[in-house]
Amino acid sequence: MVIRQFLDIGAGLPTAPNTHEVAQSIQPASRVVYADNDPMVLSHARALLASGPQGVIACVEADLRDTDTILTQAAGMMDLTRPTAILLLAVLDHVSDLDEARRIVARLLAAVPPGSFAVISHAASDIDPDETSR
Repeated sequence: MVIRQFLDIGAGLPTAPNTHEVAQSIQPASRVVYADNDPMVLSHARALLASGPQGVIACVEADLRDTDTILTQAAGMMDLTRPTAILLLAVLDHVSDLDEARRIVARLLAAVPPGSFAVISHAASDIDPDETSR
Protein backbone atom coordinates (compact mmCIF):
# COMPACT_ATOMS: atom_id res chain seq x y z
CA MET A 1 0.00 0.00 0.00
CA VAL A 2 1.25 3.46 -0.87
CA ILE A 3 0.60 6.24 1.62
CA ARG A 4 -0.20 9.54 -0.07
CA GLN A 5 -1.35 11.55 2.94
CA PHE A 6 0.84 12.78 5.76
CA LEU A 7 -0.13 14.61 8.94
CA ASP A 8 3.07 16.02 10.46
CA ILE A 9 2.30 17.25 13.99
CA GLY A 10 4.86 19.47 15.68
CA ALA A 11 6.56 19.97 12.35
CA GLY A 12 9.13 22.51 13.51
CA LEU A 13 9.69 23.88 10.00
CA PRO A 14 11.94 24.53 8.25
CA THR A 15 13.95 21.35 8.01
CA ALA A 16 15.81 19.82 5.10
CA PRO A 17 14.26 18.01 3.48
CA ASN A 18 10.73 18.75 4.65
CA THR A 19 8.06 16.04 4.77
CA HIS A 20 6.31 17.40 1.67
CA GLU A 21 9.56 17.44 -0.31
CA VAL A 22 10.23 13.78 0.42
CA ALA A 23 6.63 12.65 -0.11
CA GLN A 24 6.05 14.62 -3.30
CA SER A 25 9.39 13.61 -4.79
CA ILE A 26 8.05 10.04 -4.71
CA GLN A 27 4.37 10.76 -5.35
CA PRO A 28 3.65 14.31 -6.58
CA ALA A 29 -0.04 14.00 -5.67
CA SER A 30 0.77 13.49 -1.97
CA ARG A 31 -1.11 15.60 0.55
CA VAL A 32 0.88 16.92 3.49
CA VAL A 33 -0.61 18.85 6.38
CA TYR A 34 1.69 20.29 8.99
CA ALA A 35 0.41 21.19 12.47
CA ASP A 36 2.25 23.40 14.92
CA ASN A 37 1.57 26.16 17.42
CA ASP A 38 4.93 27.94 17.33
CA PRO A 39 4.52 31.41 15.74
CA MET A 40 7.97 31.22 14.11
CA VAL A 41 7.20 27.82 12.57
CA LEU A 42 3.88 29.12 11.28
CA SER A 43 5.56 32.16 9.79
CA HIS A 44 8.05 29.95 7.95
CA ALA A 45 5.27 27.65 6.83
CA ARG A 46 3.22 30.46 5.33
CA ALA A 47 6.27 31.85 3.53
CA LEU A 48 7.69 28.56 2.23
CA LEU A 49 4.82 26.22 1.62
CA ALA A 50 2.77 26.30 -1.53
CA SER A 51 0.63 23.54 -2.93
CA GLY A 52 1.66 22.26 -6.33
CA PRO A 53 -0.65 21.52 -9.22
CA GLN A 54 -1.14 17.92 -8.09
CA GLY A 55 -0.43 17.72 -4.37
CA VAL A 56 -1.51 19.64 -1.31
CA ILE A 57 0.70 21.30 1.28
CA ALA A 58 -1.01 23.06 4.16
CA CYS A 59 -0.43 24.15 7.73
CA VAL A 60 -2.77 23.98 10.71
CA GLU A 61 -2.27 26.25 13.69
CA ALA A 62 -2.87 24.05 16.71
CA ASP A 63 -1.19 22.59 19.75
CA LEU A 64 -0.41 18.87 19.82
CA ARG A 65 -2.89 18.50 22.69
CA ASP A 66 -5.73 19.96 20.60
CA THR A 67 -6.31 16.87 18.46
CA ASP A 68 -9.86 17.86 17.56
CA THR A 69 -8.71 21.11 15.92
CA ILE A 70 -5.87 19.34 14.13
CA LEU A 71 -8.12 16.59 12.81
CA THR A 72 -10.99 18.91 11.84
CA GLN A 73 -8.75 21.29 9.92
CA ALA A 74 -6.70 18.49 8.35
CA ALA A 75 -9.92 16.82 7.17
CA GLY A 76 -10.59 19.91 5.08
CA MET A 77 -7.38 19.27 3.15
CA MET A 78 -7.09 15.49 3.10
CA ASP A 79 -9.41 12.50 3.16
CA LEU A 80 -9.06 10.91 6.58
CA THR A 81 -11.07 7.90 5.41
CA ARG A 82 -7.99 6.95 3.34
CA PRO A 83 -4.74 5.63 4.82
CA THR A 84 -2.68 8.38 6.39
CA ALA A 85 0.75 8.57 7.98
CA ILE A 86 0.74 10.50 11.25
CA LEU A 87 4.17 11.85 12.14
CA LEU A 88 4.94 12.69 15.76
CA LEU A 89 8.66 13.33 15.56
CA ALA A 90 10.35 14.59 18.74
CA VAL A 91 7.12 16.18 19.92
CA LEU A 92 5.48 13.84 22.44
CA ASP A 93 8.21 14.64 24.97
CA HIS A 94 6.51 18.06 25.29
CA VAL A 95 3.61 16.26 26.98
CA SER A 96 4.78 15.52 30.52
CA ASP A 97 1.80 13.35 31.47
CA LEU A 98 2.24 9.86 30.02
CA ASP A 99 -1.51 9.15 30.13
CA GLU A 100 -2.21 12.35 28.21
CA ALA A 101 0.39 11.42 25.58
CA ARG A 102 -1.26 8.01 25.23
CA ARG A 103 -4.70 9.66 24.83
CA ILE A 104 -3.33 11.96 22.12
CA VAL A 105 -1.89 9.05 20.15
CA ALA A 106 -5.04 6.96 20.63
CA ARG A 107 -7.28 9.83 19.44
CA LEU A 108 -5.16 10.40 16.34
CA LEU A 109 -5.07 6.70 15.48
CA ALA A 110 -8.83 6.38 15.99
CA ALA A 111 -9.35 9.10 13.36
CA VAL A 112 -7.62 7.21 10.53
CA PRO A 113 -8.54 3.91 8.89
CA PRO A 114 -6.72 0.58 8.88
CA GLY A 115 -3.65 0.73 6.68
CA SER A 116 -2.57 4.01 8.28
CA PHE A 117 0.72 4.43 10.11
CA ALA A 118 2.03 6.35 13.09
CA VAL A 119 5.68 7.36 13.14
CA ILE A 120 6.90 8.35 16.60
CA SER A 121 10.35 9.39 17.72
CA HIS A 122 11.08 10.31 21.28
CA ALA A 123 14.11 11.38 23.27
CA ALA A 124 15.51 8.63 25.47
CA SER A 125 15.79 9.29 29.17
CA ASP A 126 17.68 6.13 30.07
CA ILE A 127 20.95 6.99 28.32
CA ASP A 128 22.09 9.44 31.02
CA PRO A 129 19.35 9.45 33.69
CA ASP A 130 21.10 11.92 36.01
CA GLU A 131 21.55 14.52 33.29
CA THR A 132 18.04 13.94 31.94
CA SER A 133 16.41 14.45 35.33
CA ARG A 134 18.02 17.90 35.59
